[in-house]
Amino acid sequence: MIPAEELLNLLQERDLVPPEVIQELRNRAAEASRSPKPLSAAMAAKILVDQGYLSRLLAQRLMAAVEQAHAEKTQRHHPEPIVLKKVEPLTKKTDDDRASAGEDEGLELAPLEEADDLFGTPSKKKTGRGAGSREQTGGEAPAAAAKKQPAAGPQATYGVAGGASQGLDASVPAGPENLFEDLGFPGGSVPTGPPPLADPFASLPRRRNRWDSPLLLLGGGALLLLIFVGVIVLFSLNRRSGDELLAEAEADYRAGSYTQAIHKYQRFLKDFPKHPQAGVTRVRVGLAQIRQTLSGDWLEVWQNTRRVLEEIAVLPDFHPEADAELTAVLPQIGEGLAASAFERADEARIEAAEQVLSAIRRYVPRESRPGKKIADIENTLQLARRRIALNQERTAALGKIREARARGAADEAYEIRRRLVRQFPQLADDEELAAEMSEMCGSLRDGVVREDIPSAPPVETDRDEKVQETAFFALLREGRAPVAEDQFLLMEAEGCVFCLAAATGQLVWQRYVGGAPPNGLPPAELPQVEASGVRSAVLLDHRRHALVWVELATGKELRAIKMPGETAWGPRLIGDAILVGGADSGWFVVDAATGEGLRAIRFPVAVRLPPAVSLPQGDALGPLWFAAAEHSYTFVLSESGRKTEGVIYTGHDRGALVLPPVAMDRYLLLPEVLSNDAARIAVWRWNGESGAEPVQQLAPVGRLGGPLQVAGNRLLLETADADVMVFELRGDPKTPLVRIAEGKTASPKSGGTDWEVPRYVLLEAGILLAADTALTRFDLQAAAGRIVPQWVAAENMPVIQPPRIVGDAVFHVYRRAGQAGVFAAAVSVKDGSFYWETRLADPLPLPPRPEDGALRASTVGGSVCLLPLEIDAGASTSTPVRLATPRAEDPADALPQPEPNRTASQPEPNHPAAQPQPSRKVSQPQLSRTLHRVPLPAPGIEAAAAEGRREIEIREADGASWKVRRVPLPMEVAGPIARLGREVVVPLRNGSLARIDWAAGRLLGDPYQTPVTPGKSVLWTMLLALPENRVAAAREDGRLWLLSAKNGGWTVEHEIPLQAALIPPAAVLKTHLFAMDAGRRLTAVNLQTGQAALRETVDERPVWGPFSVGERVWLGTAKGDLLAWDDRPAPAGRRPAGDMPWVGPPVAWRNHLLAASICGELLLLEPEQGTIVDRVTLDGVPVAGPGVWQDWAMVGLRDGRAVRMRLDRLAAAQP
Repeated sequence: MIPAEELLNLLQERDLVPPEVIQELRNRAAEASRSPKPLSAAMAAKILVDQGYLSRLLAQRLMAAVEQAHAEKTQRHHPEPIVLKKVEPLTKKTDDDRASAGEDEGLELAPLEEADDLFGTPSKKKTGRGAGSREQTGGEAPAAAAKKQPAAGPQATYGVAGGASQGLDASVPAGPENLFEDLGFPGGSVPTGPPPLADPFASLPRRRNRWDSPLLLLGGGALLLLIFVGVIVLFSLNRRSGDELLAEAEADYRAGSYTQAIHKYQRFLKDFPKHPQAGVTRVRVGLAQIRQTLSGDWLEVWQNTRRVLEEIAVLPDFHPEADAELTAVLPQIGEGLAASAFERADEARIEAAEQVLSAIRRYVPRESRPGKKIADIENTLQLARRRIALNQERTAALGKIREARARGAADEAYEIRRRLVRQFPQLADDEELAAEMSEMCGSLRDGVVREDIPSAPPVETDRDEKVQETAFFALLREGRAPVAEDQFLLMEAEGCVFCLAAATGQLVWQRYVGGAPPNGLPPAELPQVEASGVRSAVLLDHRRHALVWVELATGKELRAIKMPGETAWGPRLIGDAILVGGADSGWFVVDAATGEGLRAIRFPVAVRLPPAVSLPQGDALGPLWFAAAEHSYTFVLSESGRKTEGVIYTGHDRGALVLPPVAMDRYLLLPEVLSNDAARIAVWRWNGESGAEPVQQLAPVGRLGGPLQVAGNRLLLETADADVMVFELRGDPKTPLVRIAEGKTASPKSGGTDWEVPRYVLLEAGILLAADTALTRFDLQAAAGRIVPQWVAAENMPVIQPPRIVGDAVFHVYRRAGQAGVFAAAVSVKDGSFYWETRLADPLPLPPRPEDGALRASTVGGSVCLLPLEIDAGASTSTPVRLATPRAEDPADALPQPEPNRTASQPEPNHPAAQPQPSRKVSQPQLSRTLHRVPLPAPGIEAAAAEGRREIEIREADGASWKVRRVPLPMEVAGPIARLGREVVVPLRNGSLARIDWAAGRLLGDPYQTPVTPGKSVLWTMLLALPENRVAAAREDGRLWLLSAKNGGWTVEHEIPLQAALIPPAAVLKTHLFAMDAGRRLTAVNLQTGQAALRETVDERPVWGPFSVGERVWLGTAKGDLLAWDDRPAPAGRRPAGDMPWVGPPVAWRNHLLAASICGELLLLEPEQGTIVDRVTLDGVPVAGPGVWQDWAMVGLRDGRAVRMRLDRLAAAQP
């Protein structure tokens, strides 16, 4: 036995095992040395191999090295061992041995046998006599080892009892040293141990018969045992083959080879029906059959799946095995069925998909159900049902459209399609529906009717001969535009048509035509034609429903034609014809020069818009009129509407066309509104007899802000967001219009307001004009793809009509924010400077007043004029009267401008003494301030004060201008002013009343201070001058003072507290002051005692009054009733005067009341009876009550005119 210490020393020398392991083995060797079986090197090697510190091959090499070293040390001779058994060839090395050998190639150690033999215990594979499986330690080949004979020479012999034996069986252990035989060392090296024991079989007698042996019995038993074992082995082999078949089937199933899996499953069930996995396999067969058909038609897939489920759902192993599979498979089938049901619009598939959903709820556990997939399946089924309904409704609609087409009912067919498309928007572009609607074009073409209307007698004017009118205008800027003298500018506003001289801006004439019915169309240029050698303007008189020819130079009416029906738009000059749109969808056409040949064109589908006129070059047909119907169709007319060339089904919806279409060559452009913020322009090409076809769609960003403009081969449009785009017509048949430039104009809203203003664009000779809140000129740079702004004019002035270019001037019509009237101007095309600017429609807020044998009229804008008291009865439109206006070079100085804002930290401005000022425009207050004016005793002089200003103006008319003196005040004006003799009383914000000597332009004495709370401002509501230099002043807190102005000072007569503040107007009847308060109570105060004699609440809303006529005080209500009080004071009755909205206060004339109504009438009332004695119709709407002087009455109209009439022509003046 080789001691373990030698192996441990070798391991420590080569550092193959950790030191702590070597130390532990040494401790164990020391403990074993005291026992009968000490620890040998082989035992230590086995321990290291078992614990993984050494591989088997490395251990063998280490043991070989230890043995060699031990042999050299002991110099012992190792005789060749006796061969006791047949030597078997070496077994092939395992992969582990090869790997270990590869790891330890550099050690050059001898091989070691299996680790199981390290302790000398025989291997189970090699025990028993005659075992021939031992490997050759010398590594010989198996064939050579089998033929090798024992070596010659003396053999070791051992004495046994009864004789000598040649050798012992090698399988018999010979002591501890037999361990090295099991380790595979060479036989000659096995040390000879002590002699073995005596042979126990030496004394047994020999058998005489070889069959007389107990081995026969043992052999038979062994045979039976072998047969039994064979049966068991056969059964085991068969059992193992069934599991393998099932495993193969499972592998095919997982690999997706469902046909192979089904075959093997069925074979398994046939061969092994009693196998424990047979029940599960039957479920797997069904699942494989379901999986096998998932790639086919989904309806067939579900039918097969449902059949299989019915078969396997009853099996006991169904749920444990199928739940997971069905969780994945059934939703997939449901999704496929739902998708195919939607694609094919198949009700059977919808029903099958619903069955799948039921199966999911039945077979898939609740916690495993895919909720999102189930929701998607249900949504898809809902879409499929809708698609089925769509197909059904579509089929039914097509049938109804065919029936309507047979009857020629285009509107009915459109309604059928419209309802269908509203229910199913995806059918908007359905080709079959479009084809059915297009089939109606033929019958619609034959449905266009033309009717010649007999010449109607001239329309006699219904203007009241009692009324004569005067038109006013004011030149804010004077100059001359570079246009011809005979050029005229026509514009329509405030119910009137204005004719201006294009060169100077002078108003030539103004004619009332009535308000046009709202049609949503942009204003069009009024036609100017040659009629019988006279240049005329063609107007549409909406009040008379007539087409009127008016001489441009004088405004004289030349002819009038009664229109056969209500009109909606026009007139439009197209070629040599005047075209007017009828309210009942037809057109009226008449010769422009003669006014003859009136005819009507009636369409089978309503046409609400003016036509688009195309001028194709080289076409014998001449101009084409494209009449876009209210819906669906566009009619193509030629020969001034006398012939219908065809009908195009354009498919637009009712209400989609709010702007008129335009035409470019043979292309029709329809601007369609899709929504509040989306629009498109459909481009159609007219191909003559072959009809029309859509070729392009333009989609601007946002909705259109104004009508399309065509200039030659270019198209100009502007959106509501101020984007401007320019397109050019080119030869490409697919995209004829190409965008060549774009840009942006000013803000689409009026400055300081939320008003939406119109937007108009104009392109002419490379000049692009955009008019909205300003007039802007752009230069078109097509090469750079942009428009470049050049100048901006009339900023913050909303446009009301499209601009026009005449020569080198641009004519612009607009309004000014916060100012009354309409403004027209001629602007330079080059730099945007003004040639002239005219103010029109500036109404008279108060009746004119007599002054030195004339009437002085003052407008809302502050302009004035003198009118003669006596006028001759002349034409219905008299020569306009120019108002007195300033001639300021700076436009800002010539127009009302707000006062600059001033912060509290800024110093108050100094107010020098009043001095005469040069001629200038009367400045107006800000919009939030109220202007108060009172006439002064001297002719042409008035006082004006604006609330919030620290000054009062004394205005003196001087020819065509004003002279203004400004009187500074110690505080801001806080209410209406009053004239008291040669003084003006002004209420101030600190609660005081100041007296102004208007002739000297200075304050008189100290202001009278009423009690106020320190630091609080006071607002005065009424200031009334009374006889005997007395004044009645009311504050907003309901307090009334009666004051007397004497000797340059103030004397308080009475201070009267009231329930609410008094508001003007006020009336004095003998000794009582009558006024309404803020609580709708009529209050009467005794001027002598200062006592409130009457407080009566008025049930109805008062609209004018109180005022005194005769012995009564009268109050007019919103219902048109007249309420009366006497001087006691006491109610004097109610007089119904008709349901008539009053305008301004009436005036007394011969114990009658003369009042104006908002309906455009002048009424003469008898107040005691409450009856209307006479009424006169006015051509316009009054803006204030009438004024009376001598036998004349005048009332101002909203359109800037004033009408006058002689009162002796009224019924009350007749004997």
